[in-house]
Amino acid sequence: MGGRKPVVDADKLERARGMIEKGLTVREAANRLKISKTALYEALRLCARNPVAWHNRDNGGRDGRQELAD
Repeated sequence: MGGRKPVVDADKLERARGMIEKGLTVREAANRLKISKTALYEALRLCARNPVAWHNRDNGGRDGRQELAD
C-alpha cells in the first residue's frame, strides 16, 4: 500500500501517554520523542476515538486478515 509512513507508531504513542500521565504537556512529550505536537495530538485523538482502527492503520485499516478475492 502507498502513503506516508506514520510518524507516531504504537511505541511512541505509549511512551507519550506515559509522559503525559506523569505531568508533561503534549508539547513537552512531543519534543522529547522528536515528533511534532500536531502529529501527537492527531494520534491521541484518533486512538481515543477508535483504538482498533488506529493500531491497524499501517496495513490499510485491515485487521491483519487477508481479504478473499472474488
